[in-house]
Amino acid sequence: MKRADARQDVQSLFSWQPVIQDGHLLQEAWNLQDRYHLAWWDAPVVAAAVRARCRYLLSEDFQNGMVFGDVTVIDPFARDHESLPG
Repeated sequence: MKRADARQDVQSLFSWQPVIQDGHLLQEAWNLQDRYHLAWWDAPVVAAAVRARCRYLLSEDFQNGMVFGDVTVIDPFARDHESLPG
């Protein structure tokens, strides 16, 4: 891939408003890991979803319907795509 094309691809992802990983996110991940007994690799994902004020976290790694604060986990493979909340 050409450098300019790669940069354009990455820049297009900025519209998703990625969460910055910092010390506060790390602390929140630790808190979530302890509170919900999460695997370490899952805790920062949940912490980022909470920080980004996501309503839903699509993941097959968590129990469908599990709630972390205001974030509800939806397993996209547990239901057909038309029934996913909008």
